[in-house]
Order: sequence, then C-alpha cells, then structure tokens
Amino acid sequence: MSPKDHPLSEGNESCNSSSALQEFKRRLVKVLVRSRLNYSDNLFEIRKFFINLRWERGWSASELAQEWRTLLRETSAPRHLFTLYLHFPYCKSRCSYCHTNSRVICGQGPMERYIEEMQEEVRFFAPIFEGIPFNSFAVGGGTPSLMTATQLKRFCGSALDAFQLPEEGLRSVELHPATTDGSKLRALRELGFKRVSFGVQSMTPETLRRINRRQSFAAVQAAIHGAKTAGFEVVNADMIFGFVGEPLESFLKSFRQVAAIHPTEITVTILSPTEKYMKATRTTQETYRRYYDDNLMPAFEGVMGIARRMGYQMPANADPKNREWLVVDPACPLDRNTYCQETGRRMASMLGLGRGSRSWIFGRRAYERDWEKFSPKAAIFQVASMSLKEEMAIFILQQLESGSRLAYVDFQERFGLDVREMFPSELKILKAFGQISLDAESFHYLPRGVHHRVFWATVFALDAFPSLPCAAGLFDGDLRARLEDELVGVDLCLSAA
Repeated sequence: MSPKDHPLSEGNESCNSSSALQEFKRRLVKVLVRSRLNYSDNLFEIRKFFINLRWERGWSASELAQEWRTLLRETSAPRHLFTLYLHFPYCKSRCSYCHTNSRVICGQGPMERYIEEMQEEVRFFAPIFEGIPFNSFAVGGGTPSLMTATQLKRFCGSALDAFQLPEEGLRSVELHPATTDGSKLRALRELGFKRVSFGVQSMTPETLRRINRRQSFAAVQAAIHGAKTAGFEVVNADMIFGFVGEPLESFLKSFRQVAAIHPTEITVTILSPTEKYMKATRTTQETYRRYYDDNLMPAFEGVMGIARRMGYQMPANADPKNREWLVVDPACPLDRNTYCQETGRRMASMLGLGRGSRSWIFGRRAYERDWEKFSPKAAIFQVASMSLKEEMAIFILQQLESGSRLAYVDFQERFGLDVREMFPSELKILKAFGQISLDAESFHYLPRGVHHRVFWATVFALDAFPSLPCAAGLFDGDLRARLEDELVGVDLCLSAA
C-alpha cells in the first residue's frame, strides 16, 4: 500500500486546515506504510516502533547481566515488579496464525539437551537476583506439554530452586490439550502452579484444518476436567476470534462448546494475522478488515450473551475493541483482571530464559535470545535500547488497548509524573485532530475503527521517530518546531485537578 492509498491520507479528521499539523499527518502516513504496521494490528503491536525496527545483534549474557545489575542498583525493588518466564521453543507442528518463537521437533533427544541447557542458563542468571522476589512465574512456548511429567519437573524445578518465587505469587503454565495428561498436570500442581492455560483457539474442524492445528473436543474436555481434578485454582481456555472464513455461527458454537465444559476462565483473543497466516488463507488486509468490521460487534455480543447464560461474569471494562475478552466463573479464587490492572500500575521487568525468549529491563533494554547453544560469553542476543519516555508511551498504549482511557492517577502512581506534562505535544496533536477528549481525571481515546486506532496511537511515539529507520528524513527539528508553534493555543487543562 502506498501513502496516497492509506485511508487516513486525506481529509481533516475534524481539524482546521493547518500547515504543520497536516504535514505531520502526511509524514505519519509514510512512517506507517514504511514500517509495515497493519490495520489489523492491535495497539500492543506498535511496540515495533520502539523495538523491532532497531535490534542490535551481538550481545552476550555477561553484558546483559551487567544491565540487570545496573537496574537493580538504581531501582526500588519493593516497588518494581519482576516476572520470570521460561520458554519451551518446540512444537509438533506450527499453527499458521502463531506469533511465538518456536520450531517443529521430533523425538526426545533435543528436549533432553534443551532441558540441560535451560538449567545452565538458570544457574548463570540466578545469582544476579539473589534476595529479589519475583511476583509471577510463567512457562510457555511452543508446547511445554510435549515434555514428560519427569521432564517438566526438571525443566521448571531448576528455576523454582534457584530464584525467589513466593508461593503467593502467580504461577502459570501454557499447555496443549492434545498433549496433556493427568501425570503432567499432577507434576505441575506439585510444583506449585496455580493456573493452567489451554490453547483451544477453535472447535470448528474446518478452521482447525486451515490453521494447521490438531485437536479434538474429547481432548479439550479431558484436559480441562483433568486440570480441575489435579487441583488447579484457575483453568483457562484460550480462544481466538478473527479467523477469516469462519462463519460467525461456527465461532459462537465453538465458544458455547468450550463454555459447556466450564473452565474457570475463557479468554477470547482478537487475531493479529501473521504474514504466514495471510498467505496460508490467501487473505488480504482489506479482506481481513472487512471480516473484522462486519463480525466484531456480533461476535462480542454473542460471547457475552452465552457467557451470562452459562454463569460467567465479565470485567467492568469489557469492550469489543479490547485485545482480549475475558469471562470468569464467579467462584474463581483469582481475579486475573484485577491482578493485571494492579500489576500494570507498577514498573515491571521480565527475565526470559531459553531459546527464542524475550526479556524486558525496564527503561533500559529489551532483548531476545537466538537459537545458538547458551554460553555466557557467546553473542547470542539481539538488543534494543529503551528510554523511560518510551516506557511511558508503551504504558499509555497498554491502557488504551484495555479500555480506551488513561486515568492521570494511574500514570502518576507508576512514574511519579503527570502524563499531561510528559506528553503535551502528543496530546495536543490528538486533541487538535479530534481523537481524544480530556476531563479532570483522565483522557479518553476516541477512534473506533482499527485503522484509526493504530494510526493515531503512533503519535505517542513522536519522540522516538528520529531514531527509527522507517522515519528517516521525515521528522526533523524544523517540523517539530512548527508543530509546537501551531499547538500553542490548544488547551490541555495542565493544572492539577
């Protein structure tokens, strides 16, 4: 798609004719096209502006260990949250929609070698975090349930022994229904895992065939019942809305079938199509967008109606444009929505271990492990630098994705600063174009269509534009100065409420 074909390349979007603002809008269209950020991407995918476009290869674990030590010296550990994530990067087959970093595997030999490698990586990083509690521990993939019960104990047990993982913290594991059995569930429960998430995605045979996923209703039913029997407090079933070509009735039938088994949670995620998925299904962005726009509201209303009839509850901020639709059994002992909202207000870093894992050193670095064997001195990581301002922008996008609203107090609690003082130009641009409204307590994000939301959300990357390859030559000091002059008259009510 060329810039002139972009749906936001023409028109004023309720803004009076203004040379600098309109020039900014035209250049922003070019950045969006150059970066290949799709209309169908949710707001979380705008992290591409901050990370994926500026990886630096050639970092070692020893160099990253020093970055972690610097963070721990400079931060207040009680206020800073830490998550530990173990990545199992192997699958029996690859689903066409999948975004995860995984490869197809055959036999037990590679898994045994990988478990030993993971234990070595754990031994290297654990001493850095001595005395630092992790508030959550997650295991994902890939398909961790390809391991035997004994292998799962070794894979997870090494981290449980080496890191400080309080029992009251959230411990969660992702499993495939078709490769789960009672012995694996019991082993994980004995290790203290409280939550298990099964990737169901769909129960429509034709849809499963198109996305290259193999499972049966009987396997899903057995996995969910087995997890309840094993004593998991939270049993989640993941489903996906947005598979092009799946009739709305089939999607709702799948949801109804899963709800009838009654897991304690059902999470419906909006599909973010990969290039592989688009090619496999011979789908264009325009086709996907039409399918999404035509079916989103009926799918959301259908899910909510079925959920209510089957005894589930929805969070107060349930909204069709949210990235996830979560329904929960009222008897569920862990309110994940409240948990996520609470942790989302605090600064957080994630230590990811294993091939293909990603890590986040708050305000400093994001990095990804490649597929070479682990060695402390080996250059097996690619790294992207992060600034505190970019962390703030990502936090704003996360809040807008989950509810289209940012309360000033939430930003203040997390960063100790006023969002209106940190992002005055960005908020003024959005207000000038009629994309936000502000009141005494918050600002509300008004765009409803997918392409509008993605386009206008990129405004919060304004300070990052000069360092991005896709914005080379488009955002210079002259344009910024002209924007500042034109925005002088836009009032954001900067005084405290």
